[in-house]
Amino acid sequence: MKTVFKHAYETSLKQNIKWFIKRTILGKNDVDASIEKYLQNVIVSNVILKKGLNIGCGYYTPNDINIKRISPKLINADTMLLVKIFRPFSGKKLILDNENWKCHLQLLNPHAIYCFHTFSFIQINWIELINYLASNKIKFVFDWSIQSPSELGAGVNRYCVGQDSQQFFDVLIENNFKVLDLSKHCEQTNRDAIIVGSRFIVSNFNIHEN
Repeated sequence: MKTVFKHAYETSLKQNIKWFIKRTILGKNDVDASIEKYLQNVIVSNVILKKGLNIGCGYYTPNDINIKRISPKLINADTMLLVKIFRPFSGKKLILDNENWKCHLQLLNPHAIYCFHTFSFIQINWIELINYLASNKIKFVFDWSIQSPSELGAGVNRYCVGQDSQQFFDVLIENNFKVLDLSKHCEQTNRDAIIVGSRFIVSNFNIHEN
């Protein structure tokens, strides 16, 4: 049985605070800009998914307002209790794993799930979750980065590395997810494009791209 390492995102309050300060100082980056453009396309398409779950929300992101416009009744979930201070009305401490994710989704019953900047660090079987979401008609959007196998030891999820990432891509396509390549500015349908250094926005939202 393979050893699964936990990322600092799930274990270190100090590291989470450092990331929050860094993002606050540096502001919006290129990935944030791509996420913002995608979410604005969702808004322009008049998509409203009332109940939303924002996984790995952090304490603030530049896209909070757009997510809230799509899902007015939003739960902002993060691994540290500090989230309830920065998001007192919507914050929830939540660490998903293979034993609890289905139970949490059944209890929260979201129409849409958002996961930006933290997908790679959450140690669950994403293939099982994707199949569950497709079967239950739950929308999901996340950014996905393909990383080196050496990052597995730092707690990166297996579905962001090597052949497992290509297998995950196949499951996404089978379940009618769109995989938008941020560097080539196009939709990817070829698993050979899933290589180290690539980054994508992945979604099963039904929208018109601008």
